[in-house]
Amino acid sequence: MPLPAPWGTPPGRWSLNGHPFTVVCPATTDLALALVVPDKEGGGLWTTLECTARSQRSTVAELVLTDPPPRGLDLFGDIADALVHSLIGWKRWEAAYLWQQTFSMWPAIDGEHLGRGVDLAALPPARATNTVYAWWRRALSSDEDAWKTFEKDMKREPRRVIRREAAKPLGAEAAAQLQAVAAAAGARPVSNSAGVPDQRT
Repeated sequence: MPLPAPWGTPPGRWSLNGHPFTVVCPATTDLALALVVPDKEGGGLWTTLECTARSQRSTVAELVLTDPPPRGLDLFGDIADALVHSLIGWKRWEAAYLWQQTFSMWPAIDGEHLGRGVDLAALPPARATNTVYAWWRRALSSDEDAWKTFEKDMKREPRRVIRREAAKPLGAEAAAQLQAVAAAAGARPVSNSAGVPDQRT
């Protein structure tokens, strides 16, 4: 797993249709606002733009309009996932949930931290995200069920991520394990067109 700054070095570039773009780490306020935009409303594109050098953002927009990628805006969900994870060390949907909840309690959370001399908006986004996560963990520490629900909701993968992972071909070891499970269950394994065992009785 890549580590965010200051422990690791995020990728310097990402590309679209052969065009390279420079990765930048946005301000916490800019990234947090982009993270809470739903994917169906262009959240992936917005987040990708925030993580791209300002001078190149118009080029990204122009490519989307004139030479759109085969998957359209859905591709930017994957790009944004990778960029956010490399920049702050969080899965994008987890950070998005965390900031959505934080915005709903912003006066209390911001005020408490300011009272301790910590300006969340001035922290790098990785540190700010870690800090609000710690706040929620502490705030819900007296109610373990509430914390488990919070954590479960935070870690729930979006459907697009589930579909993306399901579309990946199984490795040889995973395929062998699936065959063994199917054999133990009495199923007859049949390979599908992708070469992935398709269990049918």
